[in-house]
Amino acid sequence: MKPIIGIVSRPLLRDNNVRLDAVNNMSRRAIIKNGGIPIGILPTQNINYYDTSGEDIPALTEEEKEELIRQIKLCDGILLQGGNRWFEYDEFISSYIIEHDIPALFICMSMQHLPFVDYAKYQNKEVMDHKSDEDYKHTINIDKNSVLYKILGKEVLCVNSFHKYAITESNKTNVIATSPDGVIEAIEYPNKKFILGLQWHPEKMIDIDDDENKIIKYFIDMTKSQ
Repeated sequence: MKPIIGIVSRPLLRDNNVRLDAVNNMSRRAIIKNGGIPIGILPTQNINYYDTSGEDIPALTEEEKEELIRQIKLCDGILLQGGNRWFEYDEFISSYIIEHDIPALFICMSMQHLPFVDYAKYQNKEVMDHKSDEDYKHTINIDKNSVLYKILGKEVLCVNSFHKYAITESNKTNVIATSPDGVIEAIEYPNKKFILGLQWHPEKMIDIDDDENKIIKYFIDMTKSQ
């Protein structure tokens, strides 16, 4: 039976001013291509997240948390997308995933906000520009003792790079890949079945790069024995 993979939605504004809670099409396709069934995980507060500033969003109620848990329990694994804003529901979902050891893939912004990492603007002007629309922007160096090396069997990978921010430290997680200028590009939780954070977007590369697709496939495979 195919595993169900929940994709946590992101608030989005369309050109016609329609507000959406969206799932990226490439994330959806990456899951389907690698043997999973994608479903969206939606925030449970009655709020227009796109237009509401963080200080105006009330804390999650216990009922709203339980409604998020019900959605999570439908899933064998969770994918948290990249984006521009992080909300309390993202934090709650992330903490629940870690506490209950649910296989999960945290991409770009979602990796930056994993619990127990220090989040800071990357301000060193001497390093390469990490925000680019190129398919391949720079290489990363992969720790041989990591799950990423286990998946790919290589110490160097060329990746895309869409981010303006980066984590400066990673507490209680293992840093398993860095770019040549020292930016943390991948982290993993030790002693968990599969909780991997990636600074780049492998889902955008599934049609042109077998290595990037292997990451998604391994994630899906790790959910099948849940």
